[in-house]
Amino acid sequence: MEALDPLPSPSPGAPLFHHELVRQALVAAATDAALEAPMLDLLAALAASGEVSATQAARGADRFAAALDDLVLDCPPARAAAGRRAAGLAARGVVAGEGKDEEGVAAGAGA
Repeated sequence: MEALDPLPSPSPGAPLFHHELVRQALVAAATDAALEAPMLDLLAALAASGEVSATQAARGADRFAAALDDLVLDCPPARAAAGRRAAGLAARGVVAGEGKDEEGVAAGAGA
């Protein structure tokens, strides 16, 4: 069996779509509570290694928040944990600042 060649590095200026990976990891965490910690840990590892930049992580989190109303139709508990996931990303250093939910409410506020 041949070893797989690593993917080539993107050329400078090429668009990277790691924000979509962040969004999909957050969707997976929202739809299955057992995946929440592993997905947040994965995102933290990717951010620490430099594979996912803070800007890409923030964009993915923003896209997740923008789609949350639709996700809640399929998975009602998703909204309740949105602030906790945002706080988890901030605590792990994936995104900067205090974790806020999709309505801009600080994580843990009112809970």
